[in-house]
Amino acid sequence: MGMRSPHLLHLYSHPAPSPSSLLEPEGRVATRGRPVARVWGMQGWRLGWCLFLEWARREEEQAEGDGVLAGWPGRAREKTAPPVVGLGTLGPGLQPGMADSAETRKLVYLVTGGCGFLGEHVVRMLLQREPRLSELRVFDLHLGAWLEELKTGPVQVTAIQGDVTQAHEVAAAVAGAHVVIHTAGLVDVFGRASPETIYEVNVQGTKNVIEACVQTGTRFLVYTSSMEVVGPNIKRHPFYRGNEDTPYEAIHRHPYPCSKAQAERLVLEANGREVHGGLSLVTCALRPTGIYGEGHQIMRDFYHQGLRLGGRLFRAIPASVEHGRVYVGNVAWMHVLVAQELEQRAALMGGQVYYCYDESPYKSYEDFNMEFLGPCGLRLVDTRLLVPYWLLMLLATLNALLQWLLRPLLLYAPLLNPYTLAVANTTFTVSTNKAQRHFGYKPLFSWEDSRTRTIRWVKAMEGSAP
Repeated sequence: MGMRSPHLLHLYSHPAPSPSSLLEPEGRVATRGRPVARVWGMQGWRLGWCLFLEWARREEEQAEGDGVLAGWPGRAREKTAPPVVGLGTLGPGLQPGMADSAETRKLVYLVTGGCGFLGEHVVRMLLQREPRLSELRVFDLHLGAWLEELKTGPVQVTAIQGDVTQAHEVAAAVAGAHVVIHTAGLVDVFGRASPETIYEVNVQGTKNVIEACVQTGTRFLVYTSSMEVVGPNIKRHPFYRGNEDTPYEAIHRHPYPCSKAQAERLVLEANGREVHGGLSLVTCALRPTGIYGEGHQIMRDFYHQGLRLGGRLFRAIPASVEHGRVYVGNVAWMHVLVAQELEQRAALMGGQVYYCYDESPYKSYEDFNMEFLGPCGLRLVDTRLLVPYWLLMLLATLNALLQWLLRPLLLYAPLLNPYTLAVANTTFTVSTNKAQRHFGYKPLFSWEDSRTRTIRWVKAMEGSAP
């Protein structure tokens, strides 16, 4: 049973009286010591019946209270028992004393980074798959024009332009929300941003979200982490079909994985913190492997690069190196499902991490991309002799040195650096059923559907092949 609303506590601290206990004091007063049986005429029966009805009403209210206080489960109950909302656990927005009606079973969600690649898919997935949604707040530094088309639906979509590094802007956006899905982050493995900027966005921004939840009483926080919190590491140790408990030496030197590891740790350590109102914060982190799908900028870049090279891409990584990839729609679905289940399964899921995965095949990065780029007219050229790894490492190191020397003058951000080289040349695949065991996750989109949707998107891009 969930936490109880203060206005219903008396129903549990004092048991409902029985009909006899209600009648007995009145009988004593009315008879002045005479036998109770002598007052049981028509008036006595009316009194007894009224008191019995009052007792029955209070029993029914208590039973309804049990239902109201049971929390808001993410999975739909049987048709005879519609989903209910825990008034005492949703935080601000629903006031104690409201009736348990369709109007009260409404939730406010906030998605930070809601206009990013993953964020947009999470926003659309919530509108499709969260029937209790009353308001959806989309918080981003740069708001997308596509938000306007969502504002005509039955759910209130509120666009909030803001910066996660500004604590007061985050607090204003979080206030009154029941659930925060924190996808905002700076993904940069090429050195386009300074280490200080990456830290400010990914670590300080996450601190601001956590503190805003604590200050405003928002209890549920879902964080988008990354597989790179774990690896691949710079020693190129393979991670073959591992799960959340598989031992692995996580060595972080690049600013991006360092920042994601710190931010994830902050989120997990915040689980159980007391929020405004006296209840506990429940947090969870999801670690997607390499995400692909509609809107993936790197996929778009590879496609246009291939067009410039006459429809060809050249293999640079051995085909034996496998990577785990996941469709963006399934990542969005896992976020929504976790948010729906987090209260009901707080003891199990709170403070946990889950790899985001689906049924996408394990392949090298280049071979996997060709699953989508091949049907769009590109071909992968296999050179007989790959460039030796030691030579690639030398070039990557020179690139890193040049980047450091040129930073005061200009931005030099080559695709090849020691970190990207190690990631591309290290097998890292996950295979786990933890998400299925803990909250019933199954991919919403099959591999065939994910592939078809991504190919359709690539073909729709400007300058694509028919």
